Amino acid sequence: PVPAPIALGKHFALETIVENHRRVHHLANQTLKGSSGEEEHKPSRRSIYHFFKDTRQAGVDICLLSLADTRGTYESSLPQEIWQAELSVCRELLEAYWEKREKIVAPPRLLTGNDVMEVFQLKPGRRIGQLLDALSEAQAAGEVATREEALAFLRLCLAQPVGTVLAVQETEE
Repeated sequence: PVPAPIALGKHFALETIVENHRRVHHLANQTLKGSSGEEEHKPSRRSIYHFFKDTRQAGVDICLLSLADTRGTYESSLPQEIWQAELSVCRELLEAYWEKREKIVAPPRLLTGNDVMEVFQLKPGRRIGQLLDALSEAQAAGEVATREEALAFLRLCLAQPVGTVLAVQETEE
């Protein structure tokens, strides 16, 4: 079951909404910049994953607030392309949250921390959490789908110096 947006504690939800209320506008601005070319620029799966990782259920409220904020800011002079960009981004975010949750927003774990420690002979610590976070992001981006791919991905991560972000190509559906 998908958690309802209201389920968050009031303090966390309000703080999260205030801290992140401009993110949808930023994504919409990127969509506008991409619209001058021929291909439509949509938020990447990775961007959507990070949006909901940071905002959790409050992300749904942030989408609605951003639409209201856009309407209120422009009132009757709202340019159609700005409104379309905001709607498009919110549609992508909400579709991911409600319809593609296990693919993009919160992919199921392919490996546990114990699996990682056992397979790679690692000791408990922050590095295990960092590896699992990187794996979740790779899953959300569509780069990893099986346990075998997860192990191969982590081998690549472990071959990089600690603190290095693994550069992987992002794939879209």
